[in-house]
Amino acid sequence: MAALLAPLSAQESAPDLVWRQINGIWEVVQGEKFNYVIDKKVKSHKWGYNELINHNTFITIEPLEKYDSISFTVKFTEPLKENVRFMMPFGIKQDREFYAFRLTGNENALLKIDFIQSVIKDPEKPPAERWNFEIKELKSTDFALAYNSDHDVVIKIEKKKTALYIDKKPVLVIDIPSSEVESGKFGFSSLHHKPMIRAIAVKHGRKVVFSEDFSKDRFRRIKVEGKIEKK
Repeated sequence: MAALLAPLSAQESAPDLVWRQINGIWEVVQGEKFNYVIDKKVKSHKWGYNELINHNTFITIEPLEKYDSISFTVKFTEPLKENVRFMMPFGIKQDREFYAFRLTGNENALLKIDFIQSVIKDPEKPPAERWNFEIKELKSTDFALAYNSDHDVVIKIEKKKTALYIDKKPVLVIDIPSSEVESGKFGFSSLHHKPMIRAIAVKHGRKVVFSEDFSKDRFRRIKVEGKIEKK
């Protein structure tokens, strides 16, 4: 039986850094038409400390307060044969406590969307305790989404419900108080494909409270180190 030891080491944070890379190889690319970030790692080990590190994930270093929409453009590329995933975690209180819209599929398309919640099983145990969290699927729907095309995505938060829009169409609406999801960190997670993410904007009404055009690399990258011990 194998046991995994995974201490973490991180670069020292700088004042101009905005994003924390939890896992993956996220590369900022300045293109001719637009800039974007892409995950080059594709696969991920199941570290087990939280669902974010089980995927290739980056989130904001600091929380945002009172937002009612998160928008961005994404292209899903180079999928593997199965278990293709893309998560949009938000309302993140800590790495084991958040909500997310999660897309899953295979090599042909993304086929399903879930609204999930990550909760801590036993708050008395330390953060280094593996698998001390639970993923709850609160609502799901079948929805086919093609690869290799740009998709405009918006998460809209209202007083009593939150909705996911893709290409201006509402695809999943969940009844939830806005107080649960309107504040906290947010980010992106992927597995078994290379998402290209750009043009991120977070708003409160018409006011833009956060935006990212990837004209600069503002990532604090965390190096995951570990070894397998056989017992």
